[in-house]
Amino acid sequence: MNRNSIIAEAISRITSSLLREQTDEQFCLLLESYGLEDLVAESLPYFSDTQKNGDIIMFGDSQIKLKDMHGCLKSLGISKRRFEHIPYDEITNYNFRNLEYNNSYRLILIGPMPHSAKGMGDSNSVIEWLTNNKNIAKTIKLDNLKVTKTAFKKAIQNEIESGYLKVG
Repeated sequence: MNRNSIIAEAISRITSSLLREQTDEQFCLLLESYGLEDLVAESLPYFSDTQKNGDIIMFGDSQIKLKDMHGCLKSLGISKRRFEHIPYDEITNYNFRNLEYNNSYRLILIGPMPHSAKGMGDSNSVIEWLTNNKNIAKTIKLDNLKVTKTAFKKAIQNEIESGYLKVG
């Protein structure tokens, strides 16, 4: 095996992928895929900070009313304008590819949902696509996919406390 020729080809391919036209977010995700996320903080410090005040989207059936979700958000200091809920019956027509490279979303919450939907590619289920896709916002399955007031509030509170999500 000639390692030098393999290394040369790898460097060529990586360089090509880094130089192709892409958004800042796509570029940062590419760096992360190569294990170079430490370069992002130095070269684009705004990237993570601007995302912390991004929107929260929740998919699936909920045992709590929308006004109660808004109340939980308010108690945590999150504006209800930053929250979007896609109910169970609308999920099959939702194009999940719209979440990829979409920097307006910071957090995706998952509740009970249909098995399949538009834009999930080769994945066996929507949940698999959401949890395995590195090109979308952080995804959290709520307590065994059960959306309760406690599970909803706890998930968001944990992200605020960790510094991942910003209040406002």
